[in-house]
Amino acid sequence: MTDPMSQWVGAFLAEWCRLSEGLADPEQSAEFAKDIYASYGQRDPVEVAAEMWGDGAGRTA
Repeated sequence: MTDPMSQWVGAFLAEWCRLSEGLADPEQSAEFAKDIYASYGQRDPVEVAAEMWGDGAGRTA
């Protein structure tokens, strides 16, 4: 069994990579998820990823 942070990071990462259509760097995205876990860990990671992606956090252009 994995700890809650690992589960949250994994779910966030899966959604983030889906939203990026496979273009997100998994290692960098996992680090990002770990960094934001303290602030967002009580929320649904899929919703957090979708909100952040929609706000432009996942776009570079």
